[in-house]
Order: sequence, then C-alpha cells, then structure tokens
Amino acid sequence: MNRSITRKLIIRTLAIICLLVAAYFIIPVSVPILLAGITAFLLEPIVMFFKRKWKMSRKIAVAFIYIVSVIFISIICYFTITQLMSQIISISKQAPYYISKLSEMWGHMQENISKYTEDFPTEVSSSLQKTATDFIKKIEESF
Repeated sequence: MNRSITRKLIIRTLAIICLLVAAYFIIPVSVPILLAGITAFLLEPIVMFFKRKWKMSRKIAVAFIYIVSVIFISIICYFTITQLMSQIISISKQAPYYISKLSEMWGHMQENISKYTEDFPTEVSSSLQKTATDFIKKIEESF
C-alpha cells in the first residue's frame, strides 16, 4: 500500500515536471497562434454583420475588417508617437533649467555639508567635497 502511494506520487511528480518543461518550450511559440485565435473570435460577429447586412463574401468582409483595423491602429500609433515626441522635446528644452536649479540646490547642500563636516579630518571633508563636485559635473555633462 505504502509502496503504491509513493510510486503514484513519483509518477505524478514526473508528469507535472514534464508538462511544465513542455509548457516552457511551447508557450513562446504558441502566443502568436493564441492571439490569432482571439482576434478571429472577436472579429467573427463583425464579419457576420457584414455578410448579412451588405451581402459581402466572407473573404471580402474579413479583408475589409483587417484593412480598417490596420488603418485604425496606424492612426492611434501616429497620434501617440506624435504626442510622445512633443513631450520629449519639451522635457529636453526644460532640462537645462532644472539642472541649473539642481546645481543651486546642490551648492546649498555643499555649504551645509561643509558646516557639518568642520570637525572631520581635512582628508575626509575634502574627499566628500570632491565627490560631490564630480557628481554634479557628471550630471551637467550628461545633458
């Protein structure tokens, strides 16, 4: 009895491992097939509408729907990319202003740090000052 339970457990465990390994290799390949199936499922009512309402053949209805879909997606992508580019340009124009403000803030922070590090040894305070200055220069150079 005990031996059959462990044997069944081993078989089930191996089966699950085999299924997981198979799924690992099959899922990346099957994603386009799944997307195509979902698309066909969602577009079927529209195809039937065109077939009944305008007496189109199935091939023409499917071609028409896909062409309209591609045009619609292209228009959405066009406006999205246009907005994205205008925002990127706006940010790049404002970046120097914000960097100068950050430099001012960092200057005030350096003054505060120098006040707090007066009691530190000179090597430590000069090292902190040099690191902070290099950091600001690298940020300014990157923009």
